[in-house]
Amino acid sequence: MSRDRLTKGNMEFVHKYDIGRLKELQKGQSPHSCVITCSDSRVCPEHIFNADLGDIFVIRTAGNVVVDPTVLGSIEYAVAHLKVPVVVVLGHSNCGALTAAMGDAPDGNAGKMVRYLQEMDMEGDLDDLVVRNIHRQMDELRNLSSVVRDAESAGDTSLVGAVYDLGDGTVRFMED
Repeated sequence: MSRDRLTKGNMEFVHKYDIGRLKELQKGQSPHSCVITCSDSRVCPEHIFNADLGDIFVIRTAGNVVVDPTVLGSIEYAVAHLKVPVVVVLGHSNCGALTAAMGDAPDGNAGKMVRYLQEMDMEGDLDDLVVRNIHRQMDELRNLSSVVRDAESAGDTSLVGAVYDLGDGTVRFMED
């Protein structure tokens, strides 16, 4: 049962993790970055960037889509209250959400997400779509969030795009 596996994993974590660090983090957080990435279980920013608890403020959505108010609010919290100096929109190779967008949209909320992705130019291969989607989400952040836009204009926060390669584990940061 998955729940048993989760419980076992948590007990292993509790027994090997530094309790002093957990008590320190209980007082608050001051992450060095905010990463918006895909919900894909193979894309774990804390592992990819060799980070510890409290280092990265992570927001995960299928296709690293930022337009939902809850997602935007979470990013704005990281920028305005946690004062993260960098916000990364991290896409990845072989993205299932973008693969789905290359076909027919399913029913329900997944279909709404796919149709949103289909609004961009769907020409080219999947790697091209991943990069275009990262740029699109960065543009959406600038257009939909005055908090992000103002922090970037003031030089308080940098907004960057990156692609994680599932095959070799590397992250390639993109020029804006």
